Amino acid sequence: MKRISLLGVTLLSAVVFAGCSNGDSAKVKELEEKIEKLQSKLDDSSTDETSEDEDEEDEDFEESSSSSEKSYKSTKESSSENTKSSESTNGDLELFDGEYKGGDSYLPTGRYNLEFVGKGYNSISNDDGFWENNNGGGEKIHGIEIEKGLTYSISGDVKLTKTKKIESSDGVYALYGGKYIGGEDLPTGTYDLSFIGSGYNSFSDENGFWENNNGGDERYHGVVIEQGEIYTLEGELELTLLQ
Repeated sequence: MKRISLLGVTLLSAVVFAGCSNGDSAKVKELEEKIEKLQSKLDDSSTDETSEDEDEEDEDFEESSSSSEKSYKSTKESSSENTKSSESTNGDLELFDGEYKGGDSYLPTGRYNLEFVGKGYNSISNDDGFWENNNGGGEKIHGIEIEKGLTYSISGDVKLTKTKKIESSDGVYALYGGKYIGGEDLPTGTYDLSFIGSGYNSFSDENGFWENNNGGDERYHGVVIEQGEIYTLEGELELTLLQ
């Protein structure tokens, strides 16, 4: 549109000059002034259009930058969430070599069942306790307590699963090494106890102690599980609830 206007002015100038005699200088001068004004207006219009185009380009750039920034923040937040969620799968905490603070996002407080999953030596410890596995994976310990503010050192690979009430099979509760709370992990009541571990086995609370040195098959009748009492097991056993 700008090129057509300039071309029109040029043609108009040529026609005017051709139509005027050499002696008609006053008219020629007047027409020259009009043509100059017209060209000046066209130049101003061209400048305004350029300025508007530049403004539109700036707005497009700002919108593009804003969109890119939002996209980056969204990707960063998503990546951060994935990093955190990778430490916890289906409620299980999968931890590896390092030090962890009890109560932070990677190691919430509570009671857990510990499973050693590393192929070599595995251990987890704090100032009050030490649990280890020398044979490479598979060993489990029930009911370890993660306390707020304590530092836990881990060597190898471990998995922590929140404790829950143990389910029975036809009234028989199969237990492995660790700590159990009466009424929380096990129903209160009277049981028959059978040691089934292949090595040394023992089961105790503040008031009683039962053990088996020979590996499995030894039984005790009338073991009472009381509300809130803490029971410590080494080895493996089965408790059969008496009716």
